[in-house]
Amino acid sequence: MNKRLNQFRWLRTGLMAAALGASVAACVPVALVGGAVAGGTLLMSADRRSGDTQTADSTIEAGAHEAIVKLLPGRGHVNVNSYYRKVLITGEVPTAQDKQTVETAVRALPGVQSVLSDLAVMPDSSALQRSNDGLVTSKVRARLVGTNGVPAGGIKTFTERGTTYIMGRLTADEAART
Repeated sequence: MNKRLNQFRWLRTGLMAAALGASVAACVPVALVGGAVAGGTLLMSADRRSGDTQTADSTIEAGAHEAIVKLLPGRGHVNVNSYYRKVLITGEVPTAQDKQTVETAVRALPGVQSVLSDLAVMPDSSALQRSNDGLVTSKVRARLVGTNGVPAGGIKTFTERGTTYIMGRLTADEAART
């Protein structure tokens, strides 16, 4: 439990309060609200990652999804998000062995620098839960887009089982505005 607490502490404080040039990846409770979200083209143009880093992150995500489909055919609900080659695994799997298998496969992918797993051993989330998660994600993104001086396009936001995850890169001033 202490290791897990330290992982989330790393995710929340170590990266959110990072100085200029440090990575930000935070797990925050569902508390942010807002309105609509900007289009993908606008968000992509504001991404601070280099083209190579964006490609590496996309390659990691695609490789992880492919591996998971092969490892758990028709079982589980697993999401993989990579930002600056740091990977967060969320979702649900039926057994502890499935969880370990997924985590091991993702860690083994080329280019992965670190992995944090918030994968739960439980039945798949319901369609209603996923719909609610999508609504929360939209509200958080809208709030970030509406925050002056915060490059919302350079931040990945998603919600899983009521927990909103924010991955990105901010300066200390930008982090203070969020």
